[in-house]
Amino acid sequence: MATASDLQQLYIGYFGRAADQEGLTFWLDAINNGGLSLDNVHASFVQSEEYTAQYENMTTQQMVAAVYENVLGRVADEGGLEFWTNAIETGVITEDQLIEGILSGLSTNDALIVSNKVTVANFYTSAKGDAYVEASKVESGNILDTVDGTTASVANALTVVADVTGVSNAELASALGTLDGANDALQAFAEAYLGDAATGTDADVTAAQTQISDALTTATTNLNDEINVLGGAEVQSTDTPAIVAQKIQLAQAAATSAVSAAQQEVSQVVGLSALVNTFNSQLATYEEAVESQTAADLEQTAELAKFNAIYDGTDITTIDDATGAATDGSTQILTVVDGKLVVNSAWAALSSTSAAEAAAANALLADVQARLAADKAVAEANTALDATGAKIDNIGTGDVYDATNNVFTADTDATTEEPVMALQAALAQQAALEAAVEEFNEAAAPAADLAELNADIIAAGTAITELGYILEPIDTATEAGTADEEVFVVGGTDSTVDITAGDVLFVGTGYTLGTDSDANTAGIQGGNDSALEMFIVENATTGAVELHVETSVFGSSAATPETTVITLAGTVTDVEDVSFDAQTGLVTFA
Repeated sequence: MATASDLQQLYIGYFGRAADQEGLTFWLDAINNGGLSLDNVHASFVQSEEYTAQYENMTTQQMVAAVYENVLGRVADEGGLEFWTNAIETGVITEDQLIEGILSGLSTNDALIVSNKVTVANFYTSAKGDAYVEASKVESGNILDTVDGTTASVANALTVVADVTGVSNAELASALGTLDGANDALQAFAEAYLGDAATGTDADVTAAQTQISDALTTATTNLNDEINVLGGAEVQSTDTPAIVAQKIQLAQAAATSAVSAAQQEVSQVVGLSALVNTFNSQLATYEEAVESQTAADLEQTAELAKFNAIYDGTDITTIDDATGAATDGSTQILTVVDGKLVVNSAWAALSSTSAAEAAAANALLADVQARLAADKAVAEANTALDATGAKIDNIGTGDVYDATNNVFTADTDATTEEPVMALQAALAQQAALEAAVEEFNEAAAPAADLAELNADIIAAGTAITELGYILEPIDTATEAGTADEEVFVVGGTDSTVDITAGDVLFVGTGYTLGTDSDANTAGIQGGNDSALEMFIVENATTGAVELHVETSVFGSSAATPETTVITLAGTVTDVEDVSFDAQTGLVTFA
């Protein structure tokens, strides 16, 4: 099933404009009722006269660049432009798959831009309605060109839409549209942050907020631990980014100064500086070799599991660390011949050995050989490191080399200075600080983005308040009204809402007013399975007026209705007292 937003992405991407209501309804019906797929619509778009007129004189690269600007409102990055141009020209994808490809790999900021453009496009299409004409294509395209990843750009664009379409309650509609866009942006950010763990529900926002907050708390604690060692000022949650940067810079300067002082002490001893430089270089080589060894060992373990899954005999449980030889308990699978590890030819020749088993054995052999080579590299690096460590030890500076841990410790002579040990400690402290800074920056970036998005939502709510309304999201089973004018915002929670004079209810843009074809039968009967609808009905049992707001384009037709039901209490007693403006998404009451 497709939604209006799915199709708006195509109109924006291919044509650089908002959809016309007639076209949007046609394609939604073709997909949701006519058996057409969204891929079919992609293909139809690139075969249309509008597409041909827009792109016929362009090279593939120019076309890709134009789509980038339509979708993301920016010039294509060189890597992305080259990748998608090459993908089309080599036949990896076709032109009608381009937008889907671009949308599948969006950065967090680009996802916000797309979400914001779709919000404005949906509002324009709904507000323009039947008045959409040829000039509306250019008009909507110009408005969408002003939309970027900020909520301010959405607010400005929605105000323009309200002005050019002449919608009623223009200021309130624009403010509510901005709020809608801000919430959509927060949802898009949360889903991008969570990645594969995202559920596509409101719970994503809570999960992302929790993870981001926890990560920043941990990173701040770790950073302050390192700053404290260096005698600097701790980073506080109330610090501005500039103050945080200054505190980090001061700590880094202190760490650098400590390293320089330690290096100066080393250079005072004849012949020591060159040996220490060699040692540090060899230590880096050794540590890299150990990382490669760990990776090779994991690969060997994984390949052994694959072999055992294929092998029809007894599982190999261990592989000889020194030689790589492997047996299933009775038969040698991998063996050493003339000093070289090979697959045992006698085992491979057995009639019971299948081609798949032989292939698995060769794959295992390759990983075992790689692990043996990694072991050798570690041993050689360690030997060279220990030899240099022993030379430093023999100079007599008081630095005693610990070959087990590859560090220097102090001897028992209180008259010596141990300059190498001091240098190692200073270098380790500098490395620990840099690791903590990197961790902090990685945690702080999404936290800053999240704070900005939440501030946008607060600002949008404030704008509604300044219009004289109290904003009331519907998130509980009962929403008690007040004497003030309130804007109740429909979410995903069924609720009984107490309506008083001056109140309005915001369903959202992109909805049409549906018709219940049989008011005497429970549930919604009929409806348009190609459009998001909102129904105003009287409950046949209780007599209460209810709003049934679809959460999917076929919500009222689903086996289990996919709708949010709002029961109107208070001054509303008759369906005739309720009016819905599809242009603004506002429900008002007589």
